[in-house]
Amino acid sequence: MYALPTIMVIIAMAATPILSGPVLAGRAIASGITPTITAVGLVLAAVVTVLFRMRDDLPVVPARLFKEPAVIATIIYFVIGVATFFVVTNRPAYYKEIVQRTVLIWVPFYACCFGLRKVEHLQKVLLWYLPLPTLLSLVSMLSALSSKFETPVYLLGLHKNQLSGLCATAAIISLSHLFTSKRPTITLFNRQLPNKLTFLSITAINLLGIIATQGRGALLEVAVGGFMIMVAVKTKKSTLIKLAVAGLLLSVIAYKLLPEKAAEHVTGVEEHSANYERIVMWTDAWDRFVQNPFSMTGWGNGFYDDNGNYNYDMISLFFFDLMQMSIVGAVALLVMIALSIKVGIDNAQVIRNNNSPIAFINAAALAIVAAKFAHGMVDCFWVARGHTFHVWIGVGMMFFVKLWLDQQGQSRSQPVRRTRKAAVAARV
Repeated sequence: MYALPTIMVIIAMAATPILSGPVLAGRAIASGITPTITAVGLVLAAVVTVLFRMRDDLPVVPARLFKEPAVIATIIYFVIGVATFFVVTNRPAYYKEIVQRTVLIWVPFYACCFGLRKVEHLQKVLLWYLPLPTLLSLVSMLSALSSKFETPVYLLGLHKNQLSGLCATAAIISLSHLFTSKRPTITLFNRQLPNKLTFLSITAINLLGIIATQGRGALLEVAVGGFMIMVAVKTKKSTLIKLAVAGLLLSVIAYKLLPEKAAEHVTGVEEHSANYERIVMWTDAWDRFVQNPFSMTGWGNGFYDDNGNYNYDMISLFFFDLMQMSIVGAVALLVMIALSIKVGIDNAQVIRNNNSPIAFINAAALAIVAAKFAHGMVDCFWVARGHTFHVWIGVGMMFFVKLWLDQQGQSRSQPVRRTRKAAVAARV
């Protein structure tokens, strides 16, 4: 019975590449923003977790959680957003935004922090995610080859950025496993496969999938995620510098090898291009901020620029929150991001064995969280991408690792005497 939340999270996570597409998912919760089946799976996992904890006479949310800086920062961020009620003009959109952010933030965080009770449960969630993005990457690459990379690949109704973002998550998970497992073989689908070759192949295939979709933000994800994996496994600074230089050189070479149209898509700033739209939107948002740093439109609401165009998603997480929540919300966002990432870094510093399942979970979660936030700074984040919830699945996993380290006496936190019930609550 206790495995039910794990099964639900596995289904929600593993099926995302298919179920988040509008062709197969239909209309989604919160006006097409949150993938329907994925959201339902995570909500059910959270509800079942609450029921199990109540049955075991455990607090639904342990009081100690409210002392964590990252949790406090997230609560403050959420409260600021809810308080924008007093300035919104479109109330239905505001209420939908509350539903959306609850599903994207609190539900996956809670389900992964308390619903997944064992280390192997988190491993399964991460590893079972890999097959579908890898398959979609292969199909995307074949489609791109047939069109000679003239246009980005759109597959199964998935937006190219959505598809490439899913591939980036798979590449990051695979890289995390490569750096935290020295086992010669791994069992997949009841077969023994060579460990390193398998995950090198998965990483390479998903990178090719990103290239096929021409997902610039996804490449940024892999770069940031790869760097955070190196941090998590305590790589020497000299090695980090060498890897960064090598990555930069490879990026330049890859860009030079791109067909002309694909290269224009990546760096072009001509009128009506994606880069041009970003510059215009960010300039409008910045001008509004300079005129009044505390002006805000409220959750779910955009603004009309001087030309009468309605701006909403801003193609940037920072400018999106600057528009809707003023400078107060934007600063709260940055604090929340920094403190969330710090949880994973603190975990990494006290994990004694970097070649262990718990090290794999922490490295993958830390890398995913940092990578998605980096991508969100230059792309749509809260809207229409279908994998935003990966961020708070990652944050939930990092807190799971923190609680596990507490239980093992490896955390920086002061040891706490536990009653039998408290031990069950912390059990993983």
